[in-house]
Amino acid sequence: MWTKWRYKLINIELAKKQKLTTQEIEGLKLLYEELSSIFLKAEQATEKELMILSMQLEELEYKLQEAWKFEKNPNKHSYWYKIPQCTCPKLDNADLWGTGTRIFNPQCMVHKHLFTHISNKRH
Repeated sequence: MWTKWRYKLINIELAKKQKLTTQEIEGLKLLYEELSSIFLKAEQATEKELMILSMQLEELEYKLQEAWKFEKNPNKHSYWYKIPQCTCPKLDNADLWGTGTRIFNPQCMVHKHLFTHISNKRH
């Protein structure tokens, strides 16, 4: 369960390498608190709420990349399949990190709305 981790500790070595200021590190902590909040809400969310939370999570992943001073790149998102109630393949998606390929379970309560949009050519 997500409640056991809360936000992850900031990797200080990476923060030094990225030349993050104390203020930027504090900003990262706030973003990780937001991540914790999304994951906590997702634990008990309805299907519609999960769809909204998954979209919020994608936006948060961009904010995290920016805060870490990395290029914004959806191919390097990794929290999208870790969100509670997601049944998309974890190991396959971890292995595919950075490639631009994502494997979805069409029955996943979090991500099956994507299939609706694809079939309606709205994605």
